[in-house]
Amino acid sequence: PDAALRRSVEALTPALGDLTPVQSARIDAAAAALRAKPPALKEDLFDREQIAGARKGGAVIAYYAGAVMILFALFSAMQGALSLMEERRAGVADRLLAGVAGMGPVVTGKFLFLTAQAVVQAVMIFVVAQAVYGVEALQHFALWLPTTLAAGVCSAGLALGLVSLCRTRDQAQMLSTFVILVLAAIGGSMAPRFLMPAWLQSLGWLTPHAWVIDAYQAVLWRDGGIGAVYKAWIVLAAVGATGLGVAQALSRDPQR
Repeated sequence: PDAALRRSVEALTPALGDLTPVQSARIDAAAAALRAKPPALKEDLFDREQIAGARKGGAVIAYYAGAVMILFALFSAMQGALSLMEERRAGVADRLLAGVAGMGPVVTGKFLFLTAQAVVQAVMIFVVAQAVYGVEALQHFALWLPTTLAAGVCSAGLALGLVSLCRTRDQAQMLSTFVILVLAAIGGSMAPRFLMPAWLQSLGWLTPHAWVIDAYQAVLWRDGGIGAVYKAWIVLAAVGATGLGVAQALSRDPQR
């Protein structure tokens, strides 16, 4: 309060002129009184929300556990999806395309493997989060598991779709790294979204990272139900299905 008083006086000085010594002494006395005994704040100045079962710092741990999970899942999925390039270069894809089934089962198998890989990574991350930091992942397993599966589906589909768009391994590796880092920066995996400008926070909803982080926070910190996470499940599953569809369509093209 005393600092606010001095800033107000300084702001008015250009309009009112310099203070006299008596006025300056009164300002100093008033500031000292405010510093010694700040006025009581009215309760209606604040909106309060009680979070069931929340602990101090729980939001931060749940936030970064989700941020790390989706970031690592995408990087790992991209590396796994690059095997499509190796199969093209080795001629495996050409031989498969000459068969009855084509590349479709191979792409589907990679998708399932990368999804399972993301789930295993998430298990390891949240085991540490619960054992060391007390994040209640096991207590919310019924909603944690679908959220993790949706994140795994999203990372696997997105990785396969991006790699399928490229012609060479170097091109795929460069594009995937660039896309992952940009999405991570905008989506909140590198810096908390609540520290970003409002327009950048809104832009973050175009990334899977924001949906994954918000879903994990809703489940693990805010004790939210299905109503708090079903939208994230739909968005993540849709992104993964779209990426898988692109990969399936492009894998049938013998010119690629």
